[in-house]
Amino acid sequence: MKDLPLPDLQLLQEWFDYDPETGKVKRKKATRNRKAGALVGTPRNPEKPYLSVGFMKKTYQLHRIIWKLYYGEDIAEGYQIDHINRDHTDNRICNLRLVTNNENCYNRGVYKTNKSGVTGVYYQKDRKSWRAKIGNNVIGDYETMEEAIDARRRAETM
Repeated sequence: MKDLPLPDLQLLQEWFDYDPETGKVKRKKATRNRKAGALVGTPRNPEKPYLSVGFMKKTYQLHRIIWKLYYGEDIAEGYQIDHINRDHTDNRICNLRLVTNNENCYNRGVYKTNKSGVTGVYYQKDRKSWRAKIGNNVIGDYETMEEAIDARRRAETM
């Protein structure tokens, strides 16, 4: 799903107040069903609980609005915001960074089905080997899990 273009900075500043220390956003103005001073942001998907906010009859991811409020500019084409600690509800500015999709893949957690305990290292039954990957980039196939983990860690530092 493609992100909607964000409203103008002036409009966002008129309606929202962001505290970079806590990551919280409050409404500056009251609406029909929301009070001025009320916190904004509700999780929309239990699998990826990014906080969203309804504004001007559209729904936006809160961390994108925060980025524009704090830095005063739109998110450049081809970039996205990464939550460094992987807590999608932690919108403190120190936890947000602008990255490419490929860079964001470096910060993925370990999948529930992962047997190696290391992100990007998994066993291939059909090949009877361990594969090391970063994002969509295959580093290689290895006889042992330890070799695959070592290759993945070396590739992370390049």
